[in-house]
Amino acid sequence: MRLALTFVLVVLACGCDQKRQPEVDAAAAQAASRPEAQGATETPPAVGAAADKSAPDHSEKADGSPVSVAADGADVANAAAVEAAEAVLDPQEQAAAAPTAETPSQRTERKDGQGALRLAPELDHLVVRTQWPVGEVYGNVLYEGNNSAMRGAAESDGSYAISALDIAERWRTWGRVGRGVFMLRDSLWNQQDHVGRYAPVALMLSPSWLTVAVHEVSLGHASPRLGVPADPGNDEAWTALGPEALFGLFPPSETLHLWATETLTSSDALSAARIRVTRDTLVLLDGYLASLAEVAEHGPAAVAARGAELIAQSDRDYFTPELRRDAFIPLLVEHASPHEINDEGKSFHVSGREVPDAIIALTRSAVLRRRLADGDLAIERYDLSRASELDHLVEVLAPLVPAGDEGNTVWLWVTGPTEVEGEWKGPPALDYREALEAKLLAAGLNLDRIRVVTRNPEALSSKTPAAELASQAKAHGDAGWTLRLNLRAGALQKKLGEVGR
Repeated sequence: MRLALTFVLVVLACGCDQKRQPEVDAAAAQAASRPEAQGATETPPAVGAAADKSAPDHSEKADGSPVSVAADGADVANAAAVEAAEAVLDPQEQAAAAPTAETPSQRTERKDGQGALRLAPELDHLVVRTQWPVGEVYGNVLYEGNNSAMRGAAESDGSYAISALDIAERWRTWGRVGRGVFMLRDSLWNQQDHVGRYAPVALMLSPSWLTVAVHEVSLGHASPRLGVPADPGNDEAWTALGPEALFGLFPPSETLHLWATETLTSSDALSAARIRVTRDTLVLLDGYLASLAEVAEHGPAAVAARGAELIAQSDRDYFTPELRRDAFIPLLVEHASPHEINDEGKSFHVSGREVPDAIIALTRSAVLRRRLADGDLAIERYDLSRASELDHLVEVLAPLVPAGDEGNTVWLWVTGPTEVEGEWKGPPALDYREALEAKLLAAGLNLDRIRVVTRNPEALSSKTPAAELASQAKAHGDAGWTLRLNLRAGALQKKLGEVGR
């Protein structure tokens, strides 16, 4: 029986984000609040400072647009966290395991975006990369955003003319015109604003940090907090902190510790702005952790549910609820490599901590189900040639798309055989399609809610002859698949020409 599974062929992207100079708004950190409470004021030019390897800015594959921010320091940060905490489910309701999505925010299907250009019907099964300025947009393709590219480069003096709010508006613009946009938003270091470089706009709590809290509560311990001083301007208190005192049980960052514990009073304007933003960001994160602690007495499931709500709320605040539902598709590296876990903080596993599988599953299910209630969701990276990864994939999907359950779509990003750090060594994922279909069918999942994004060893890029690119796009479209190109929209236009309006 031919399954109603739509496959998306993804070709290797060579445009991974490079480590950049840190970027921060010169104003004191702006904490995220609801759109209706927006009180943003004009911000001074942003500034830069040196980074280190503990603050990676790696392959961030998609981006978004703005949300509300408030104006000043620790009080605002804590107020935003309290407001978010008050918005979540009652602790008694959260005590039941992971949150369910009985009333999902059903995505409004966009057959076409608002872009003026259209590809010929046989070429409409494509995913291309965003660009800025937007330029002309193909309305019948999907897009993949890039966090670093959307932020832009530093000026020669180390400052940044673009603010965090400007970045957010860039992505909301894409959400308004595009049919759909994949964007990477899965860890402390991989979200739309770089932590410590910009004043926070709807800062996301890292899923791996939530795992730490859930694990500690499961052991009968208190839900952990950061060791941040109450006043971000108190140099004496901040400069006395060592990494363990600052981060406690959470994975430490050499970069954030360095920036937070420098002396404000003896720094130049650029450095002082970076220090203040870092401190305010850490205070905001601790506000989220305080929210988790409020429900800890109800058990680990309540903590997982509260954290899942905070993460989902940050998505809605950053992109707006409507664009999160209809346009933006968060991408999470759920099945990460050791490098991604240890150096980038990805997945629900925690660097340096042994966490029981049951706690990982509880946290993962809570976060993924809650985010899926707001719109489509994408997870990666699964090697279909490995039976163990197929089993793991079914375990992840079971609570998300059970048979008979209606809701939004889960996009699976899969590969064929790979080396340790993601290098291809064998056939493409397509060769394992039957194995995947059989596994999903046997598991009794709702296949209508699953789409598969696959990577191919051979990159289709601007160097690919136009005839070959068009031929492969048509072939995959005829097979019911969608082809991801390592091309920006403008390059695609130049390559294929204007097929039709």
